[in-house]
Amino acid sequence: MKPRSVRRVTSSRFTREERPERRPRTGGRSARVVQDVLDAALRTFAEDGYAGLTIDAVATKAGVNKTTVYRRWTTKAELLGAALASLRDHDPPMPDTGSLREDLFFILSHLAVQIVTPARQALMHALLLNKGEPELAEVVRRFRTERPALPPVVFTRAIERGQLPPDTNTQLLSETLLGALHSRAYWKRESLNPAIVRALIELIVSGAEAGGACVEPAQAQGS
Repeated sequence: MKPRSVRRVTSSRFTREERPERRPRTGGRSARVVQDVLDAALRTFAEDGYAGLTIDAVATKAGVNKTTVYRRWTTKAELLGAALASLRDHDPPMPDTGSLREDLFFILSHLAVQIVTPARQALMHALLLNKGEPELAEVVRRFRTERPALPPVVFTRAIERGQLPPDTNTQLLSETLLGALHSRAYWKRESLNPAIVRALIELIVSGAEAGGACVEPAQAQGS
C-alpha cells in the first residue's frame, strides 16, 4: 500500500483546544512568556512550514514584541529547536521496572497518546512537507539526538540485565519500535490502543532477544 499523500496543513486544523501540546503554565511571567513563544513557534511551523516560520510571525502569534524573541533565540532554527525540545519537557520520569517490555510499554503508551493528537499530526505533516530544507534537517537531527523519544539507557539496562544480546544495535531497535508506531499513526491512521502497543513490543523485542538486531552500525546504514 502506498503511503497517503501529505497535504499542507492550514491554520484551520487548530482549534483553541488543539494547539500543540498546551501545557500548564509554571513559574513567573518570564517562564510564561517563554512557553507562549515556544507554543507559537510550533503552531506557526505546523501551519506555514519552515519558510513561513519567522521571528515576526511567532512574536505576533505569541502576543509579544519581536525583541523579546530575539533576546533568547537569534535564528528561527534555534527557536524551532527549543520548541521541539519543549515537547519532551513534561514527559513522565524514565521507568526502570526491571523489565525491558514493561519499560517500553510505559514509554510507548505515553507516546502513542501524544502522536495521534491533531496538533502532533500537524507537526509531523509539516516536517514531511519541509524535509528538503537542510537547516530544518539539522534541527530535527539534533533534537532526536539530544532528546530521543526512546532514550538509549532503556536498552543499555536491558543488556546489563541479560535481556538482550550484548551486541544488540540499540539504534536499530529503537528505530524499528518508533517506526512501527509512526506507521500506524501517520500513514495508516490505525489504532494505537494498549493491546496494539504491547503486540508491537512483543513482536520486535522477541526478534531482538533472538539476535535479530545484532548488526554492525555500518551494516544497519547500508554501507
